Amino acid sequence: MIVGFDWGNAYTKICTPHNVISYPSDIIPYRKIKVSNSLREHDFIFDYRGRKGIAGTLAREERTILDRTRKGDTKLHEDALIRLLIGLHQLPDKHFQIVVGQPINRHSEDKEQIISMAKGVHAITVNGSRKEIIVKDVVVGVEGGSAYLSNPSKHIHLIDIGSGTINFATVKDGRFINSQSTTIAQGLENTEQDYESIAVNIKNIVLDLDWKDSIYVMGGGAHLIPLPYPRFSPIYNNRIYGPELANAIGYYKIGEKLWAK
Repeated sequence: MIVGFDWGNAYTKICTPHNVISYPSDIIPYRKIKVSNSLREHDFIFDYRGRKGIAGTLAREERTILDRTRKGDTKLHEDALIRLLIGLHQLPDKHFQIVVGQPINRHSEDKEQIISMAKGVHAITVNGSRKEIIVKDVVVGVEGGSAYLSNPSKHIHLIDIGSGTINFATVKDGRFINSQSTTIAQGLENTEQDYESIAVNIKNIVLDLDWKDSIYVMGGGAHLIPLPYPRFSPIYNNRIYGPELANAIGYYKIGEKLWAK
């Protein structure tokens, strides 16, 4: 199965040939549940290589002030891998070809290690069910830039506002333009949701990058940040799904081009 997987800090988004799903990315250490409730669709209790924890909606509800979601400008860490394996555990297959994302500024630096981390045979137990997952192929897309494929255009600037990072990506004639792209390791959560300050920072970076037009906003913050219109289009939408799903859809489109028969 081909899967586009956006392992975001706030929400995990998964695009398959059949649908797109989204749920909280939270991971916290396992703890005794005082009162047991029935597990919902995106409540996860996992065990991976001896690390036991709680994830998804249940983790978001049960986390305390001491529980912190792993953030930063790279997905090269075990929390990202666990998010991936929990997501693939839910799908009705065991063999996968996947496209995942990495922030722009660390894309080339960490790409091969991310491939090595994700590719191969993994075993994870989720909600008491052990599954062997075989990841046959891995491609690392560019956060923000890959969303271009969910609604392609000749020349486009994309602002991907996430919980841990904000990516600024320029794509022209299907090619990523490095000189007009960057990442800042400050997102919605690590700026304490100071939306006005985030808007000012975005505006200043766009001026520094000398972006003139065709500017679209995507990611979980697309609806939240008060950006100056009409220069910025308020959402980047592929007509069906919202802007927070554009990366996952773009990643899937990459996989489809590479592997679909």
